[in-house]
Parts: sequence; structure tokens; C-alpha cells
Amino acid sequence: MKNKEDEHRNGSVVERHPCEKGLNTVGAPPPKNILKIATLNINGIYTPTRIAMLHDFLKGHALDILFLQEITHSNFGNLPGYTTYTNVGTTMRGTAFVTRNDLEVKNITKLPTGRGIAAECEGIILLNVYAPSGTTEKAEREAFFNTDLVYLLRNAPEYLLLCGDFNCVLDATDATGTCTCSRTLAALVQGDALSDVWTQSTARLTCTHYSMIGATRIDRFKSHLPSTKRK
Repeated sequence: MKNKEDEHRNGSVVERHPCEKGLNTVGAPPPKNILKIATLNINGIYTPTRIAMLHDFLKGHALDILFLQEITHSNFGNLPGYTTYTNVGTTMRGTAFVTRNDLEVKNITKLPTGRGIAAECEGIILLNVYAPSGTTEKAEREAFFNTDLVYLLRNAPEYLLLCGDFNCVLDATDATGTCTCSRTLAALVQGDALSDVWTQSTARLTCTHYSMIGATRIDRFKSHLPSTKRK
């Protein structure tokens, strides 16, 4: 799914993380069912044709949960089989969860700006963020990580999945060419002992955003999920 403004962003699943159900069952054999989760910056799509393409994306990848960033409206009613939880906020470039109808979602928390939304689903706290973008917004982005993200991460439970478009990288190894690194986010990830869900290839860098000056991995998953419970 592309338009002229997001043609440099991957149109497939940015990162796919199957989280096993029944995480509170200690010592039990792995369940057969898994959750397939993805993240996607949709760059404000709103037309019925684009919403239909989004539904095809959900069904084509057999997704259970989709994290969305840069949503500009709350009308996603034409997604049969799924429920959408939106937070457009004051920035009009908000965040959302799209979940299968049979999944229970509760305890939803929203940032007034729209740049973050959190909820509990299947015993896991889901946290979706869209950080301010651009080199000129560096101070605003660092403030977002230092205040809003800290607020959403307060009392972080054992089972937490943080995901979204961070519009920066943790260090230069997550990019080719010019990149914007965030010491604040790196310190937060280290301080909360968040693990990178994506297994990076040593032979080839996996990137999620491409431009004329390079490629970066600004979209990512971080988790508190025990290593024995994730793939």
C-alpha cells in the first residue's frame, strides 16, 4: 500500500512478531495459537479505496493485531472482522490499534496529542507510539521520549510490547548514510530492560524507511516478553 508520500517506506509487514497466547501459564506446553502483530505508518490514508487496501493487508498477512501511526481520522468502520481503537489527538497524526473482533482489548490509555495509545490484550500491554519526525523536531522528539513515553511505560508489567514509528534510531548501526540517533530513547530502552524483538541479520541490515540519502530502521518492536515466550 503506497502513495506518493510514503513510496520510500516498506509496503509489507515492517516487523512481524508472533506472541504466544497463555503467557501466564508457567510450565505448560506452547499453545497452538499465536498472535501475529505488525506495525504500519499509513500516512493519513482515508479514502474508501485505501481503507479497502488496508483490509487486504490485514487479511493477506493473517494479522491478529496491527499498530497504525499517522492516522488522521477515526472512521475505519470498513474493516470486516476487525475492531479499531483510535487516538487522533490534537496533532491530527495519531495512533491506533486494529485487532481481530474476538480479541478482548481493555484498559485503554491515550495521550492527548494522539502520539501514543496503550491497551491490554491477551494478557500483554500493547503500547503504540508515533514520535515527532524530522531533524528540526529533535528537541520535541527527545521531550516526547522523556515525558510522554515515560508516562506510558510507568509501572511496566512483565509482558509488554512497545511498538511504533520512533522517527530515529538508537545508534548508527541501524542506518546507512545520514541518521538521527536518540540518546534519550536508548537510555530508556536500556533502563527498562526492553529487548529488540527483531533478529537482525549480520549479513544484511534490515531497514523500514528509505530515502535518497540512506535507509534506517525507525520502526521497531521492543518487549518485556520472556525469551522463552517469543519467536
